[in-house]
Amino acid sequence: MITKLKSVYKGNELVRDNAVLFATTMILNLCGFLFHFYTGRVLGPKDYGVLTVLISLTYFLNVFLHSFQSNIAKYVAEYKAKGLMERVYYLFRRSVLKFFLFGLLGMFAFFIFIPTIAEFLHLEDINLLYVLGTLIVFTLLLSLVRGLMQGLQNFKLLGANLIFEGLVKFFGVVVLISLGWAIYGGILAFIFGVVLSMLIGFVPLRKYLDKSKSKWFNTNQIYLTSFPFICMVFSLTAFITIDMIMVKHFFSGVDAGLYAALSILGKILFFASISISQVMFPKVSAFVASGKDHYTLFLKSLGILLLLIVPGVIIYFLFPGMIINLIYGGDYLGLTPVLGWFALFFSFFSIVYLTSFYIIALGKYKFIALLMLFN
Repeated sequence: MITKLKSVYKGNELVRDNAVLFATTMILNLCGFLFHFYTGRVLGPKDYGVLTVLISLTYFLNVFLHSFQSNIAKYVAEYKAKGLMERVYYLFRRSVLKFFLFGLLGMFAFFIFIPTIAEFLHLEDINLLYVLGTLIVFTLLLSLVRGLMQGLQNFKLLGANLIFEGLVKFFGVVVLISLGWAIYGGILAFIFGVVLSMLIGFVPLRKYLDKSKSKWFNTNQIYLTSFPFICMVFSLTAFITIDMIMVKHFFSGVDAGLYAALSILGKILFFASISISQVMFPKVSAFVASGKDHYTLFLKSLGILLLLIVPGVIIYFLFPGMIINLIYGGDYLGLTPVLGWFALFFSFFSIVYLTSFYIIALGKYKFIALLMLFN
């Protein structure tokens, strides 16, 4: 049996790449889980609710991370498949400065709306949002780094970068909160994870900054086609983010903290499966560019996803109280009746997420209107 599994792993590129990225993503998710496990217990429901709604705002920031990362990955995969590596060099060099400038503009634009956002979320300390806003610049640059890794299908390098981010966030929050930084410790640990991952990600990719190996071409179309990706990822992100923001606005601080715990537990299933779409997307893009069959690749990816999330949903329905008590403690046991249903929602969402990336890899965009409609 073990010999057969090894044979499948070595002989099937899709399985091999999924295994690598799944394993590394699971380590990232484990670090994220430990981050919330620690902060949920140490900060208590009220402060944990504040921290979680701030992190929920970063999910909208991740709209640009995943949009630009996916778009860069798509074109890099296509250029690599066609043997146009000089374009990969030029695109990476050209994008570094552009993404930095876009990030600065985005950060200052966010600063303008901070008073309104703080009032809507009933935040007592507005400075938390100013600290959070600095993430915008570094997130865009991180999207470029990871987009190149994903497009080159160097999933070991991408996975190592994800693990590094998770470790910095978890150990950072433990140290900073232990020093008495409370909510600020959680936010700063989040920022350090992104910044250091971006910086260390440039190291193995620095050869792609070589001007002598690049060749000019018009990159405007690439940046313009990021718009459909932004709309798609924004719509997908809204499904799992707007609820947390609304709960923070309409409910008490304690109730927001309880709902935050429920949301995090449900998202474990989604984040456990997100690596499947990251592996599938550049492969489908490359298959489309070279005229190969891509539908079978999608079906295989869907099968892997179902094998992963269906057992998770069953476990959530069978042992909700035990899971909640183990992770968050007795203060959160009131969530027991709804945990299974939340897990079921995230299983359907994971399928929608995978399917969306498959369709957009084909260059089709009309389905995005459906995502917006159902939001």
